[in-house]
Amino acid sequence: MKDTEFINWLKREELFFLVEKYYPQFKKIFSDCMKVVKEHVLIILDLGYPTRRCAAVLAGCYLLAAKRLNLTYKLVVQDPKYTGQQAHPEVIEALLNHPSGNIICLALSGKLGSMKHIGKSFRTYIANNKHRFVSTPGLRDLETKYFSKLASSIDVDYAQMRVRGQELKKKVDFAETCQIMTDKGTNLTVDIHGKRAISNDGEYSNRGGNMPSGEVYFAPRGKRVEGVIVIDGTLKHNEGTIIVKEPIKLKISNGEIIDIQGGEEARILEKTFIEVEKRAQYPWGIKRVGEIGIGINPGASLIPLTIVSEKAENTAHVGIGSNTWFGGTIYAISHFDEVFKNPRVYLDNKKINY
Repeated sequence: MKDTEFINWLKREELFFLVEKYYPQFKKIFSDCMKVVKEHVLIILDLGYPTRRCAAVLAGCYLLAAKRLNLTYKLVVQDPKYTGQQAHPEVIEALLNHPSGNIICLALSGKLGSMKHIGKSFRTYIANNKHRFVSTPGLRDLETKYFSKLASSIDVDYAQMRVRGQELKKKVDFAETCQIMTDKGTNLTVDIHGKRAISNDGEYSNRGGNMPSGEVYFAPRGKRVEGVIVIDGTLKHNEGTIIVKEPIKLKISNGEIIDIQGGEEARILEKTFIEVEKRAQYPWGIKRVGEIGIGINPGASLIPLTIVSEKAENTAHVGIGSNTWFGGTIYAISHFDEVFKNPRVYLDNKKINY
């Protein structure tokens, strides 16, 4: 699909007004986050589903922002892809032919798809080709009516957020223990001695990452996680993300969930773990706490899309499952980020402001 065809499709679907309204906010992704000068932009997207067209609108914003900044660009459209499915041949061809040292924007209802032709993984491909990228996967969870919330999480002061993220990272890096508490009952103690935090603050001038950005996260030291987590923000499960109505209580011992209490949403989480364990060759890591994350994005809010809700200010989240890609030791086929509100964070028994 050529860009003119895509824009005409957006107009027929009565979506182009959203692109025109929000695309100016996306200029700062190119200028502030990736420091684009004259690089070529490759935009890969799918069109989503009726009532769930956020991937298409997001790609439209990238396209119009690139056009207004006089950047050269190419648009590639494929059907929505999910775990185990192959990326469209045109996507693979576009990636293989994308000149080294350029820009890639992903706007996807599911995943990019399997691409064995380009190397071990997409991030390996990025590193090997010195590209920079932004990626927003999983947009099938989000109805089109929420697009303004997604745009708000992108329209932030990135310089200010970087300062905030780096300051919090330094505090975590020099601490040995982290305790997180909430009025709803969360009381979690994590050994972080020798661990290093990652500030996902939109500094993408080197490689790239997810969009929106706005969290500081870190892996616990082995199994040294104890206590209770009460999930009252959003719940990520096998079929998507939901806003929690009845809090879910997780009891953690030796770094693993040993008990789940709550209503229907707790049952959804239990069912998710059972289904994933059946598919896993090595199920030991499925219910292990692999990540602690703290949201620092002032424009993000709790919506049915984890990649946004986990970034919201006044939230924290636990990532359950795999963490090897950011310094952990848990190998698993899944990673579920569960968000809770209004955390009080203590490092080495001292409450911190962030």
